[in-house]
Amino acid sequence: MAGLARVRVTTLTRPTDSRVPIALTQPPRPSEILACAVAAREPVRAVHYFADGESITPLPLPLGGPGESNDDEAVPGPVADAKCLDAVIRTGEGEPRLWFYGTQCLWDGEGASPQDIGSAFPDLPEDFSSQLDAVTVLADPASDDAYELFFFKGETFYHRAYTSTDRAFVPQAESRGVRSLISEAFPGLSPQCQVSPDAVVVIGGVFFFMKGTRTEPALWRREDDPLHVLLVPLFEGDPAQAPPGDAFDVPPDVLDSVVGVVEASRLLGERLRVGTPRYHRFGIAATVRPWSSAAADQERTRRATERALRRFFHPTAGGPDGRGWPWGRRVHAGDVFTVLEAVPEVRGTTEVSLFVGDGAVPSVEVSDGGLVLVDDMVINVDITEG
Repeated sequence: MAGLARVRVTTLTRPTDSRVPIALTQPPRPSEILACAVAAREPVRAVHYFADGESITPLPLPLGGPGESNDDEAVPGPVADAKCLDAVIRTGEGEPRLWFYGTQCLWDGEGASPQDIGSAFPDLPEDFSSQLDAVTVLADPASDDAYELFFFKGETFYHRAYTSTDRAFVPQAESRGVRSLISEAFPGLSPQCQVSPDAVVVIGGVFFFMKGTRTEPALWRREDDPLHVLLVPLFEGDPAQAPPGDAFDVPPDVLDSVVGVVEASRLLGERLRVGTPRYHRFGIAATVRPWSSAAADQERTRRATERALRRFFHPTAGGPDGRGWPWGRRVHAGDVFTVLEAVPEVRGTTEVSLFVGDGAVPSVEVSDGGLVLVDDMVINVDITEG
């Protein structure tokens, strides 16, 4: 379409930061776990439960959260006697846990009695009232007592919004329970994690699926989530120079034209959202060596270095193929070294740092459907020998 350089239609389902917390990786966690407990709000540790002979053993691992908890991690007596554990959930550190095992569930606390899962959650479909693979909780940031509960079994899961009360979850009146396929609601998971996960936990809105030695992050795609139509306008300037602040704003007439085309072609019931991608701004500091110490050569090296880097990380002219930075691809320091190897004016590159905001980062994480823009650039030209 006229006025556009790039267009992408996406579900935006990959986490911006796809790194897995060390506490969830194997090792240090066991390769075969029965369940994993992580608080829905402000978690500080992950507690893995695994079969140890005839008993169920906990392994707490720190998440680097804001505090500590000294709760007894051992499974309660009825769960230990049953020699069975399917899932453990809790809303916060220090809050009572809810244990799922076989056909029953049990809250922490003296005098607590086991309940049939079907009685504690009467809205659950019958096949989700026993032998669950995993259960996890997503906190609602807008309300301290609101949560979405997810019950996983086989290749499907059931979810619904609940209100947390004293040792009970009450379905929210305006909510409805929905059964979905794991593969459709969490696209990007490997086939192994799409069926009967060992455990699923949520940290920072990201779901982590554990199956054997695998731990995979995923975002939940709600049933009514829209498809996103991302637009990048044509860029008329020099991609080797810093672009003006509004360079990638889509002109209103172009946006209106795209919306008209999208509305005319969308399927019945399909929701589409038209807009610009998220641009992740970052800075680069690099130390390079010129071919000579002459002032003119130093300046040529500095200019050539900056131009090459700005072009490579450009939304419409960058990337390995020169057709624009790849959608959603993170930036590594190695990318900078690779670019500068091909710059004739640069004899060598000795140091590279990446910055986001005021802090140095090992890599620039880029959201699904996101692109990058270079902000500040500091090029040091080193003329020392040796």
